[in-house]
Amino acid sequence: MVIFLMSIFCMGSTLQFYNKAGELKGDPDLGLVQAEHKFAGSSGDRFNPESHDYAAIYSKYLSQMPLNDAAHTIVELSKSGDGLAIWSEVFPRSSLYGFNVNTDHWGTHQLKDDSYWKNLDNLKKGGFDNSQILVQTLEQVINNTELLQSTFGSKGVHPNIIIDDGYHSPDPGWFTFRVFYPFLADHFMYFIEDIEKEELDKGKWDYAKSRILEDCAGCKFSFECPGWLFTKTKACMAVITTY
Repeated sequence: MVIFLMSIFCMGSTLQFYNKAGELKGDPDLGLVQAEHKFAGSSGDRFNPESHDYAAIYSKYLSQMPLNDAAHTIVELSKSGDGLAIWSEVFPRSSLYGFNVNTDHWGTHQLKDDSYWKNLDNLKKGGFDNSQILVQTLEQVINNTELLQSTFGSKGVHPNIIIDDGYHSPDPGWFTFRVFYPFLADHFMYFIEDIEKEELDKGKWDYAKSRILEDCAGCKFSFECPGWLFTKTKACMAVITTY
């Protein structure tokens, strides 16, 4: 048991990334915990070891990518935009695209482009520079091919790190992947956050997994759940990758 726990803590200990000064650094969690605390303070829960504790999962998979260059194209679907600030801190050489998905208005066609913008001043206080980051409104339960074509396809842009922190349910999960998939790079990491462990145990995500693998036959698909010896939540992640 002791050896097992030590292997978790040491996982990815040689992982390297560039900080904003252009210095190559090694950090077992990519600096995600520190970056989240900078922008979200004590309320941050995604990478907080006492909450969702996703940092170890991201480190495990992102360490499979050629991080010595670290010039990625990162997309995040989220409500508050905290993630964009965090990724800009961890991968400052990357291009970032944000899609503001306000989950208070699903399916009503009244999606309000306000959650990210309301949080923007707080993020800037932490040093977030949004001047080169495109953020657009996206309703996750409709076909957004036209929007993605204008954002990525017409410019020859191919995202290779995608984070879905939007509507944490099976149908929007696989449908969003299906719409994004034609625009992705040949090799990519695609993360779907905040999947309830109870839903996994009941098989509610099995159909979503099968639909995603139908679209991407060469993909690897895993459900990852943080070690709950130390966390307060019971949320998991889906990871789809071609690496």
